[in-house]
Amino acid sequence: MITVLAILSAATGAVALASSTGTLNASPAATDQDQRMGSGAPFQDPPEADMAAGSNGDLTVTLDAHDTQFDLAGKTVIGQSYNGSYVAPTIRFDPGAQVDVRLVNHLPVATDVHFHGLHLDPADHSGDEFVCVAPGGTSTYHLVIPANHPQGTYWYHSHAMGANCAASTGSGSGTENQVFAGLSGALIVGDDRTLLPAAYQHIIAHTFILKDFQTGAAATTVRLVNSQLRPVVTMAPNETQLWRLINAGADISYRLRMDGYAFTVVGEDGVPAADVTTVGTLILAPGKCYDVLVTANGTPGTAWLRSTSSANGPLGDPYPDATLAELDVGGRAVSRLPLLTGVSQDTKTEA
Repeated sequence: MITVLAILSAATGAVALASSTGTLNASPAATDQDQRMGSGAPFQDPPEADMAAGSNGDLTVTLDAHDTQFDLAGKTVIGQSYNGSYVAPTIRFDPGAQVDVRLVNHLPVATDVHFHGLHLDPADHSGDEFVCVAPGGTSTYHLVIPANHPQGTYWYHSHAMGANCAASTGSGSGTENQVFAGLSGALIVGDDRTLLPAAYQHIIAHTFILKDFQTGAAATTVRLVNSQLRPVVTMAPNETQLWRLINAGADISYRLRMDGYAFTVVGEDGVPAADVTTVGTLILAPGKCYDVLVTANGTPGTAWLRSTSSANGPLGDPYPDATLAELDVGGRAVSRLPLLTGVSQDTKTEA
């Protein structure tokens, strides 16, 4: 794995610039690298992009790419960001929208933005992954979203692969380096809860951005959820929530399980599921997205969302079990929703 956070930190003369104390919550996943970090804080969704209506009615958003010092659960590291956040702001719009995304490049190297999975006209300036923005440059991507675009979860990220980007060398250049350093976030088109039966259309929805970081070549990777170390997600007994899961990292996969629980898949890579399935394990390679329903048990208790041990081949890296988030079920029980089966309204319409 190429560790941009370590490379950029080394340029300043320190790998870990600082470390501050936090509320420690011992867990089965504590490692030598993260044991001094704060964990167990309440779960927070990623920041939202500041979307505005332009004079022509288009939505507009600015992404300011620059080298950034992050405080990640009490550990200070150097990386790259859109608008100052290790998890880039979530961009939301509806099918049929026109969106202008203005990229301002304050990085010392070239960069680009790719809107992964969106159904866009390649002839328009809508995210050509081979057109790079030079240091100090600005580019506006005009996204014309089809009116029948599937509603679901996508992601956007640096895709610095064009000729101009290839000519840019050094720390922080290239797609893998820039995604690992922080240049990735969620795209949400519409609201796929509206495609579910009426009883499900107002359930709580959360976005889980899975990313990891290292502060040294020999260090174990630290896996974060929305820049948090093992945050606590709360649910009432019998409550159902929609979890939007995105592997927005550059290199490693996640093999998700939550003992005593299952995931009901209603969307995959932005497309509503043709058939609703319930599984005990989800495998998320880099860039993979799932929309799943999770229903809490009927009695109070806790469970760990974790990535079980995996290896990506003899030339790759083995990764041990890692706990990602804690589910805390408590309070007054609610009525359990009816079992969800069949296909979504979106799939029925397109069939």
